[in-house]
Amino acid sequence: MIPMAFTFVCYSTHSYFKEFPMSKPAELLTDAIATGQVLSIRLPMLAMGMVSPSKGSQREQIRMVTEKMEALALGTIAVQQYWLSAAFRIWATGLSSTDMEKAFDAAYAPMRKTVRANAKRLSRT
Repeated sequence: MIPMAFTFVCYSTHSYFKEFPMSKPAELLTDAIATGQVLSIRLPMLAMGMVSPSKGSQREQIRMVTEKMEALALGTIAVQQYWLSAAFRIWATGLSSTDMEKAFDAAYAPMRKTVRANAKRLSRT
């Protein structure tokens, strides 16, 4: 049996595994790992920015805040768009059991994209 950690490393690094979609729990775990990675890089940056401020640390601090606000706004818009389009469909077909899951995916997609991009960008520096 393949260890779970090895599976996630393969999904995130090997191009062969990127062709196959991950399950929801695997995606959420990958996002949780990326979030921890981003926090472990950014918290020392914040601390150093308070001790000896520089233009680079100020830019990163501003970017931290604006990225979160942008991801939240995009997620809110995406879920509203989903429910607006679903409102017309619901009258004809009814509410399906996957509608809440699809709404969550629509809202979470911008946040997932931001976290993964940050983890990739910050791990290079």
